[in-house]
Amino acid sequence: MGDMGDNFRTIKKHSKERKATNMKSNLDYLNSLNMAYEVCNKGYQLNFYHSFGIVTFYPSTNKWILGNKVYYGTAINFVNWLEEKRKGIPWETQQMSMK
Repeated sequence: MGDMGDNFRTIKKHSKERKATNMKSNLDYLNSLNMAYEVCNKGYQLNFYHSFGIVTFYPSTNKWILGNKVYYGTAINFVNWLEEKRKGIPWETQQMSMK
């Protein structure tokens, strides 16, 4: 195939590698904090339940969603945002089901 095909295959390969690296580092960080979350879509989506709603974090793309608002950042940014958002509200102590 031509040069464009080679370029697109290279971009796709780098994108997969970047997402795998993001996923590993984000999950390692979240697991080190012992945060309770529900795993969906084979780990590509994590749901955090809180009194202000469900926050969905996507560790491979460094993105999280609350309601209709989308935020971007690593797991460190996500945890800092979450701590600021909850302002001392205790975590729900119920056990999350793993899917």
